[in-house]
Amino acid sequence: MRILASITVLLVGALGAHDIVTAGTVYAIDWDTQSVVGFDSATGAQNSTVPTPDLVSGADGLAASGTTLYLVNANGSNLIHQFDAVTGVGIDAFPAPLLAGGTDGLAFMDGFLYTLDSYADTIFKVDMATGEVVGSCSTGMYAAGGLAAENGRLFAIVGLMSIVEFDPDSCAVLGGPFAAPGGDFVLGLAFDGTWLYASTYMNPAIYTMDPETGAVVDSFQPGFIPSGLASSAEAPSTSVGVEIDFRPRNCLNFLNLNSESVVPVVVLGTDAFDVGQVNVASVRVEGLEPVRTVYRDRGAPGQCRGLPDGVLDLVVVMKAAELLAVLHDRGVPMLHGMRVSVEADGILHDGTPFAGRDDVFLKGSPTATMGGSPQPEKEVKHKQGSTGGRGFGLSR
Repeated sequence: MRILASITVLLVGALGAHDIVTAGTVYAIDWDTQSVVGFDSATGAQNSTVPTPDLVSGADGLAASGTTLYLVNANGSNLIHQFDAVTGVGIDAFPAPLLAGGTDGLAFMDGFLYTLDSYADTIFKVDMATGEVVGSCSTGMYAAGGLAAENGRLFAIVGLMSIVEFDPDSCAVLGGPFAAPGGDFVLGLAFDGTWLYASTYMNPAIYTMDPETGAVVDSFQPGFIPSGLASSAEAPSTSVGVEIDFRPRNCLNFLNLNSESVVPVVVLGTDAFDVGQVNVASVRVEGLEPVRTVYRDRGAPGQCRGLPDGVLDLVVVMKAAELLAVLHDRGVPMLHGMRVSVEADGILHDGTPFAGRDDVFLKGSPTATMGGSPQPEKEVKHKQGSTGGRGFGLSR
């Protein structure tokens, strides 16, 4: 049973009216559905869901700054992905600082991203303005599984069975240890400046805890095993997920690394989604403005061949070179066969945001400007004119 509302009166006397907790969002990773799910921190009601920008496996870190999320998978790429909590659209991706080989905790505070290398029991402090590591310290207590930070305070999961407050700069112990709620294993941790939130494994739940005493004041069941947690004072607005088809009528969604041409990206219309609702001027693909847009029937969701289905679609025409430049600047390896998710987003006429994505495979050899070696002129022309290369799988 939710009890936050019932303790509000007590909080007024103890903390002062300006310190009363307002409804924000607690985000949790659901690795079964490969998604990040948002819950109202005051009611436990689900208020958002977006796909994860990378595969997650349970050893995952999650952090929030407003409606911007950061995610990392210690068992996967060890790339920290920055993305929008409302639309799921990617913003940036960069390598996590490592000593031993796995980052499974993230926290964001005052322009700094804190990362936990659980293998080395080390917390790094990264200046997000420059991307530089400006500090690190070891807890000496086997911190693993999650970080949480706000208002100058940093918390970490220790031994998967307790929560400790550390000095953000020195890792000196400042509070705790607090026992894991219900004696369970703790997988995720978040702090909104007032409450701690911890997620458990054996009996999946998200607990609200007093950061001074570790006492549990509330809990709810999310309906899945929540790994990484993050919290924000902001609640995400309602968004619409749409189906995107990169290069319709071609099951090989390739993007030639030497291409100077244009490529179509289609926002698919369905019986439930009328593309006429889209404010065309707002549409962007990976943050880029289209060369042109046109309404045509180009396909249907789940149909790689792009056969007409009788429903009008919105075709967005993009410059291939501009897309490649954005992916390159984001840190995507410019390698033949590299799989990358390309995202389109925009706003409907009623102000509601929408977003969708499709998987794309890079093809050919990069030019010198894309991080490759200069190619002979004859070879470049051959690659630009090639339309072959089938053999990559396509996963939507």
